[in-house]
Amino acid sequence: MNGNTSPWNYLDVTEADFFLNHRYESLLDVHHFLNDVVAFGWVPGLNIVVAKEGQIVYQGSYGKVGVGETFKKPNSIKTVYDLASLTKVIATWPALMKLIADGEIRLDACVNDYLSETTHNEVGQVTIKQLVTHTAGLQAETYLKQYGTKTSAILAGILNDSLQYRPGKKVVYSNRGFIILAIIIERVSGMRIDHFVKENIWSQLDMNSTFFRPLEHVPLNTIAPTEYLKEANAYRHGEVHDENALLLKEITGHADAFSTINDLAKFSAMVMATGEYQGKRVLDDTLVSRSLQIQTGKRANPRGYAWDYFNHPGFPHPSIGHLGFTGTSMLINPHLNAFVILLTNRIHPSRSNTHIRSIRDYVHHKVWQGLV
Repeated sequence: MNGNTSPWNYLDVTEADFFLNHRYESLLDVHHFLNDVVAFGWVPGLNIVVAKEGQIVYQGSYGKVGVGETFKKPNSIKTVYDLASLTKVIATWPALMKLIADGEIRLDACVNDYLSETTHNEVGQVTIKQLVTHTAGLQAETYLKQYGTKTSAILAGILNDSLQYRPGKKVVYSNRGFIILAIIIERVSGMRIDHFVKENIWSQLDMNSTFFRPLEHVPLNTIAPTEYLKEANAYRHGEVHDENALLLKEITGHADAFSTINDLAKFSAMVMATGEYQGKRVLDDTLVSRSLQIQTGKRANPRGYAWDYFNHPGFPHPSIGHLGFTGTSMLINPHLNAFVILLTNRIHPSRSNTHIRSIRDYVHHKVWQGLV
């Protein structure tokens, strides 16, 4: 993927609720499957986009934004979804890479180089690279209520807590690392992370429907609802679903962003072009390339810088991407020079819905198969 000549610099994102390039008619299997998924009630609605070699070859919007009379509005390609952990790669990762490229943060530096309050803490000895590769030794559990309900107490609890294993020893997925990274990004840049990433990344990509705290930007009826909360007798709608992000009462780096399928297509095109978008250098090409390479050696559960690896039956080359608890996924396949993004609100009305794994497995397999 060469940023100077990549066709991804000229990706044409269509606003259509359905489009299929006739060269990839085998993707009709995916289209029929997704119609069935909605008809069976596996998810209320979903959006998908598939692109190869710099061109969108398939995109579609299915179902409704939610269930019942309350959410009878048809789903649209413009529906805004809670991205959950995709926040890590579309917000925290690019913000961090930008500051590294500018010489403001070093991957080999320790947390205490940027957060003086951690000088005598175990967390303070962890490196930035270990945080972004999930090798820092932090707890896998995010559970933040143990520290109290005040933001200051929660953040102090995260920074003062003991490590669970020696840093660098193994890969253990942890939201805590990206909460800490967001604090560092804000401390170094002097800006709230959402403001920093919007100014330096999203605005450069014309991602005008990507934001934290969506109700400050768009009407409620453009946002897909998430879980029904029995204790409140209401759906979570227009605010982040992640309980820990909600508890912190401020912008976080692990699960706080909302976006649309078309904005994520622009972001993915920039990544495919190793940091360029329509001739503009958005991120350093070397850092983008390294981010998509395994940075955790031969340890189990390999990671790049923030990015995860996914193996698919019958395909020798893994794809690279990230998943979100709310039912979102964004996968890049460098071998096929392609990507697929799938947005659902599978936790609406309940997180007990477990169909998302079957949906993802089928869609990803059929998409890669159809693009070979």
